[in-house]
Amino acid sequence: CRMVEVFAEHQRGHGLSDDAGQVTPQHVTAYADHLRHEKKLSAKTINDKHLTALRTIYRHGKRVFMVEVNPAEGVAVRADKVSTKARARASSEPATFGARIEPISA
Repeated sequence: CRMVEVFAEHQRGHGLSDDAGQVTPQHVTAYADHLRHEKKLSAKTINDKHLTALRTIYRHGKRVFMVEVNPAEGVAVRADKVSTKARARASSEPATFGARIEPISA
């Protein structure tokens, strides 16, 4: 799978082992951060393609006793979006232009 090859290349490029049994959740998180911030991929692409591929490969590895843990399990990228509810609330509030409004003391 190409996604797994890209992960292995990332590991080697950062001087880390690409041995499946040596990979930790921290390695997977660092890889996801790399994809998000350096490669500018969306959270959806990272979660649905890259992390899903890693989880699937590690799940199979656990099933056939090649690895003991799935380091990709539980790793996910959160989208940097404002929720629809927060957006609606913001549009109904008076604009402050980024300034804090505090009462004037006499």
